Amino acid sequence: MAILTYPTQTTVRGPLLIDSDQLTTLDNIFDEQMEKLRAVWKEDPAIMVQVRIGDDINRVTDVKTKARIIKDTQETVASVYGGESRSAVIYLPKGRTVSSDRFSDAIAQAHVADQVANGFRYDLQVGITKASVSLSPDSESLNVQVSAEQQTIGLALFGLLENWISDIRPPRWQRLWAQLTLVFVVLLFVWCLMGAILLFRPVNAPASVRYQSESQQLLKQGVNQSNQNKATELVLAIVSDYNPNNQVLKRGLKWWGYYLAGILVFTTLCIRPGVVIGIWGGKRRLALWRGWMKLIWVTIPGLVLTTVLWPQILRLFSIT
Repeated sequence: MAILTYPTQTTVRGPLLIDSDQLTTLDNIFDEQMEKLRAVWKEDPAIMVQVRIGDDINRVTDVKTKARIIKDTQETVASVYGGESRSAVIYLPKGRTVSSDRFSDAIAQAHVADQVANGFRYDLQVGITKASVSLSPDSESLNVQVSAEQQTIGLALFGLLENWISDIRPPRWQRLWAQLTLVFVVLLFVWCLMGAILLFRPVNAPASVRYQSESQQLLKQGVNQSNQNKATELVLAIVSDYNPNNQVLKRGLKWWGYYLAGILVFTTLCIRPGVVIGIWGGKRRLALWRGWMKLIWVTIPGLVLTTVLWPQILRLFSIT
């Protein structure tokens, strides 16, 4: 006999920063839901039998056949809904795992206190109702799936898991940052390559730079009858960009400042967290990554705004 199930699933992509409290919150959700799922079966098993049989039983006219279908369904429901399982697995590097039936118990293991977790999986099954929360090692996708024979049960459990997901789901700007990481890597490469090319490519100094000292000296003396021809020559040289000695312009501090600033900006944007689980040795990593994200997206932009952009804005509107 066909069984109608209602799969409910979602995927959350990184970067993901998960602390120990968020993992143990799953323990509380599964504790609460296990009791409710057990109560549903114990309270009225006939509901589950009716769900499996459906309306097709009314089309059976033979009394013995109908009784046999009902009895077989009751036995099947009893065997299926009588079982339950629960497991929490935390993945470690080199294929190692820490397993328990609760995250809180797994985290409390003292012999792995210096390890760094790189994934986890939490499974719950009561009868035919199943729920799983999984984050595979070396993956940046958190998968949540619930399946239940009764839609109301599955949606209720999935709703609680969605509320839990909302606490760890990265903001939109972080997801966009992750999607553009490869773009920033390419831009960094292009920036460094173009800078290296320009560094070794000679650039002729403009006439205003080549004749700057002579022009300033002439202005100090004042233009008179004796230096009028010299003044005319300087004007013509500057206007025509005359460069008889092929004088090369050296890269100044301003050029180096822009070049190094570009390298710093693109390098900073390339460095982002993937998945960080704040248990055991991952607590320090979690704190460092949160500090790093605050530095590059709050502190540095704030400094740039207050020290560079804001004075320019005030000067633009002639406020200062």
